[in-house]
Amino acid sequence: MKRYCFKTAFGEVIYYPSRVWSSTIAIKGEKYILIDPQYYLLKDTARPDEIWLTHTHPDHLLSINKFEGVPVYAHPEGLEILLSPFPDRASTKREIASAINVVENFKSLKGFRKTVLKRIVKLVIRMHLLPFTNIKGVRGVKQVYKMDDGEERYGIRVFYIPGHTPDSLCFYVKEGGICITGDLIMGGSGPANLYTPVSDPYKALQSLYLLQSLKPKIILPGHGYPIYEAKERLKIGIERTKREMECIVKNFDPAHPFFTICRIQRCLYPGRKMISRLSALGYYTRYMLFDKA
Repeated sequence: MKRYCFKTAFGEVIYYPSRVWSSTIAIKGEKYILIDPQYYLLKDTARPDEIWLTHTHPDHLLSINKFEGVPVYAHPEGLEILLSPFPDRASTKREIASAINVVENFKSLKGFRKTVLKRIVKLVIRMHLLPFTNIKGVRGVKQVYKMDDGEERYGIRVFYIPGHTPDSLCFYVKEGGICITGDLIMGGSGPANLYTPVSDPYKALQSLYLLQSLKPKIILPGHGYPIYEAKERLKIGIERTKREMECIVKNFDPAHPFFTICRIQRCLYPGRKMISRLSALGYYTRYMLFDKA
């Protein structure tokens, strides 16, 4: 497996990139910390002292059971998912529940049309997350602990960065100027990663500003490869996220919700795949269509 090593006064940060499964980060300092243990971990991966999760999407926690007895740390809102019998399925259910709530609040939709739309929403989300769910061996963990916003553990600062999910975390290694951002930031130069129904564009924008204030040198994203021009990448991400949101507000027409949804899709950053565009409708329409018709 390809890896990138960053040596700092704090210790060694090792980044194992992946585009499909989550990227995994190993921090070897005062403690050996494994962040977002993905499905295809190296066979010779040593037993860590702690496991940290940037968020509880299925692809970021598929190997937690390979290290039975190791304490797992996450955002408070992710604890219920981790403690459930099947965390990967619980995460998918959270996405579906959020999207169905959006559909239920479409005041202009009733009866058969609303029923059909709910079924489509469920199907799209399940298809999107299918490769990461029902993996044999993924079970709930018993030793789960919350992380507080702004706390410091072993010289690493923890920040809440909601947006991609409500339970997203950033881990900041100040000595190396390294930000571990999970899925809020992706490789490439797109806007904030807001692909799922639990995503929140307004909170994401504030999280991007928070990351910008840290002035990191390197971003280690949840997928892709290290981002070395972190300052410029955050600037572009903020600009493109704001541009998407402005486009959506401009094209909002409460009298024609279906036409509005089509225009919303055209507002999204062109690099996004269709499956992601469909699953992203929830977080945009949550703010644009509730009780505004």
